[in-house]
Amino acid sequence: MNCLFNGCANTKRITGGLCEVHYGRKRRGVPLDSVRGLLDGSQEFRFWQRVAVTANPDKCWEWQMGTDKDGYGQTRFDGKKAKSHVVAFLLSGGEFTQEKRCVIHSCDNPKCCNPHHLSAATMLENMQQAFDRHRLLRCQITGRLLSPKSQAVSQQGI
Repeated sequence: MNCLFNGCANTKRITGGLCEVHYGRKRRGVPLDSVRGLLDGSQEFRFWQRVAVTANPDKCWEWQMGTDKDGYGQTRFDGKKAKSHVVAFLLSGGEFTQEKRCVIHSCDNPKCCNPHHLSAATMLENMQQAFDRHRLLRCQITGRLLSPKSQAVSQQGI
């Protein structure tokens, strides 16, 4: 059974003929047709609520929720764990190709979700950009790329 509110296709938790979003709005006396009421159930809307969006496309839009050990925003989308900048890229119409399966930041801010700062890249391009911007260094012994954490450990002699 669908929600009886015009245009709502929500089928979960129907009470009095309304989905939980519209039923809650009715109980609180909030107009059922308000824009926020229509969008509350959308995971895309909920995602952008967790991003500090600014009017200026040149500024970073930082993820406001949890981050991983490297500072990248973490979220759940479509029932799966995902990095917030990847979700922002895909929600904004970005697409991956067979070769380009990574999302890189032009701003070097791991919490940034501004689609103007994100683009698809290959893993090699991603690593090359990190190396060029001194976020990765090469090990003097093996020649392998080192992350900032590895660099700090090696500098401390641990």
